[in-house]
Amino acid sequence: MFNLQELTADVRKELCRNLSAGDKLFKQGDHGKTMYFVVDGYVKIFYEVKGIERPVAIVGPSEIIGEKAILDDAPYIRSFSATTKTDATLLEV
Repeated sequence: MFNLQELTADVRKELCRNLSAGDKLFKQGDHGKTMYFVVDGYVKIFYEVKGIERPVAIVGPSEIIGEKAILDDAPYIRSFSATTKTDATLLEV
């Protein structure tokens, strides 16, 4: 199994995004074109109904977020929102 936590410092610097706690990855209703591998940290997945956040999941190291956006060439509208729960390092594809 590929372990994202074993990426070299050079690969992390070149390919990964370093985010602070509370940073937004994407918002429900956004057009999606990318997915993310969580290298370090945690990301909160949720949806909103009438302005109220409804939690879906907390995603951590070696997990994937937003994979539906790259399954085919058709435009994809995000079903959920994602923000970093902690400082995080993500590989965006």
